Amino acid sequence: MLKSFLIFINLTLLVFSGFFNIEDIIITHTGPNEISAGEKVEVSIVINKMDFSGPGRLKLDLSNAEGINIIEKNNDGSSFTFKNNEALFIWYDLPNNKNIEITYLIDANINTSGLKKINGTFSFINQNDRKQLAIPELAFLVNEVIQQGGEPSVTANRTIEGQNGEYIIKIHVTKGKHGGFARIKDNIPDGYNAESIESAGGIFKNIDGSAKFIWSDLPSSIESFTVTYKLKNPSKRDTNFFIKGEYASERLIAEGHNDGIDIPITNYTPDVMNFNYNELTNDTSSINDTDITQLIDTNNEITIVIDSNLNPNEDTISELVDNDKILDTISELIEEEIAQEIKEVETEIIEEEKEEESITASVSDEKIEESIVSNIINNQKVKNNIDYRVQIIASHRIATKNFIKSKYNFTANYDLENHEGWIKYTTGNFSNYKEARDKRNNLKVHNFPGPFVTAYNYGQRITVQEALILSEQTWIP
Repeated sequence: MLKSFLIFINLTLLVFSGFFNIEDIIITHTGPNEISAGEKVEVSIVINKMDFSGPGRLKLDLSNAEGINIIEKNNDGSSFTFKNNEALFIWYDLPNNKNIEITYLIDANINTSGLKKINGTFSFINQNDRKQLAIPELAFLVNEVIQQGGEPSVTANRTIEGQNGEYIIKIHVTKGKHGGFARIKDNIPDGYNAESIESAGGIFKNIDGSAKFIWSDLPSSIESFTVTYKLKNPSKRDTNFFIKGEYASERLIAEGHNDGIDIPITNYTPDVMNFNYNELTNDTSSINDTDITQLIDTNNEITIVIDSNLNPNEDTISELVDNDKILDTISELIEEEIAQEIKEVETEIIEEEKEEESITASVSDEKIEESIVSNIINNQKVKNNIDYRVQIIASHRIATKNFIKSKYNFTANYDLENHEGWIKYTTGNFSNYKEARDKRNNLKVHNFPGPFVTAYNYGQRITVQEALILSEQTWIP
């Protein structure tokens, strides 16, 4: 009886030995996250195929990897062909060993760049059934190789139009498909004022005798753009003057032009009628209807304006430059602007300090203070969750830790908050005002433009005076 049962079990195993669960087949596709244009990098595909044989085919689809070629390296017994953006590995009889292991080289054309994707399928026949499995997608970024030195890839020019002390300044930049940090800086005549008309998505500043347009991440999808500002002579008189400036960007730094490029000097001469200098070339950018809006200026002329809400998608990922010297130069340009903003906010900090000092007068009479606290706490039943912090700096953009370390020799932790259009930097979190005051005093060794105590109720910024009353604490000078 037992012998018959064992024979039955063996026959059953023999019958079902050719069948398997297709979900048990594991395929891995391993390669780089990014490579440089002109580089060759190895990629591997491993197929844990279980124990079956017969014909098989592995197909790789490169229709989303323009500029990429595949070079055979290890075919594991297959025949290999590559044409029309399709690579084929074909077996007339799959290897008997459990795993199939092939390797190939990604060969990136020197002129290609951007995000690339390689997909594929593995097909085979088992027990007269055709099976097909997807190959995991391989996505990688091809970084453009930027030649150092030589002529810059960016051009810029300027026009001046107007009279009677009011002028329209237009600056046109042709930059190609490159993004990242960028800045236009025009040195305007002494005593003149400038105001933005169209900033092309940048931040405009008129400070220290300069008109500036600043972009933290200029979209790579826009190949050229125009910015416009109005220049005013307070005397409302026409005089001879000239404007010179520069365009600096992450791309130019990568090319070795660390100081950017000069925008050719533009002269204004009121004696010459219909004066025309540095006429703008046609805008060559390929902007579609969703990228632009049309505005009518005061002269009823149509002006193409880049949408400031334009965001590049993953196919226009900014080129990364793996070069410490280049990145340091970019940081210096950005941090120069942050340093200027910190200087601008010093006035605000002085006002905050005056407000804090005014607390002395409001709480000097203990009886009055006790009366106010009693009235608020007992009659209004105010609920609160008060905490105090110390503000150290503020700016319109985020400063790097290296900037704060090098400028203020400060390496401790800090928090950022958006408040009234500023990014404000605070450190510490105290329930007791005295502890925050002591922290502020200790921070004076770092030469921050301040610092001063700030107060919050349930995370919302309030005045220190309000916080002291709500928390029934005493102000300490």
